[in-house]
Amino acid sequence: MTKKFIITLGATLLVAIPSFATTILSETWSDGDRTNLDLPTSTAWYTSDATGTLTATAADGGSMTQSLSAGTHVIGYLTSSGRIDLAVGERIELNFQFSLQNISGNGNYFRFGLFDSTAVNPRIAVDGNGTGGFAGTRGFMANLTAQNEAASVNLQRRSAGSTNATLIVSTNGFFGNPVEFDDTLSEALVSNVIYTGSMVVTRSGTAENTVSASMTGPDGNIFTLGTWTETNTNVVTTGFDLVAFGISNTGRDSFTLHSLDVQVIPEPSTAALLIGIVAIGAVCKRRMRR
Repeated sequence: MTKKFIITLGATLLVAIPSFATTILSETWSDGDRTNLDLPTSTAWYTSDATGTLTATAADGGSMTQSLSAGTHVIGYLTSSGRIDLAVGERIELNFQFSLQNISGNGNYFRFGLFDSTAVNPRIAVDGNGTGGFAGTRGFMANLTAQNEAASVNLQRRSAGSTNATLIVSTNGFFGNPVEFDDTLSEALVSNVIYTGSMVVTRSGTAENTVSASMTGPDGNIFTLGTWTETNTNVVTTGFDLVAFGISNTGRDSFTLHSLDVQVIPEPSTAALLIGIVAIGAVCKRRMRR
């Protein structure tokens, strides 16, 4: 095996690494339907507000909008039942594009997170359920405290021990001491600009989660939450079944989701093993051709 072949093979494998990720959901609403449960290309979405306030459109590649509301969450399930369980070392990644409309006022603002709601039985599968029904849910939420420049951003941790039924419109179901970071919004959020949000949760130990979140805009980074390692057994979860977005604000703002992807990434050692198998296969195939 020549040096040139090794270098070429190495470059090929580096490009191939992302293919080991498992796509859980890749949603664009290009069919104009927000009720179609057909994983991994679409899922059913529900709003805590009244039916008719959450709408999807196929225009411009597809999107979904939660119309004006003083405080509403939108949820989408990542499975048809049960949850996505992570092995130790695996991580789940949420990436999405969104925009805000009618921005006004301050107070708690845009929020997004990943949750394990399997303690809720049966599932919440209707619109207009208010903020209730999520007692026992655990997980993590990135919380923007306002939309103005220099507004703080924190990580909220939801405890399964909480009997509070709200999900993310209120922080009552979360620990009273959110994880505070030094980072703040580098610029004010403005209406009708598309931003990109991200959250990554790793099952970093048998009873440990590591969490990070970030947001970027047309001009680059808006905020990056520092990495947090969670060991509280009432918060740590081995899997997730729910993604949620919301606004808690008296200005009656609305938001639009333009695209969303959720993937599970294997632990590095597993990826390395798969790369090794591919490499061995490539070498054997080349030798057979000689």
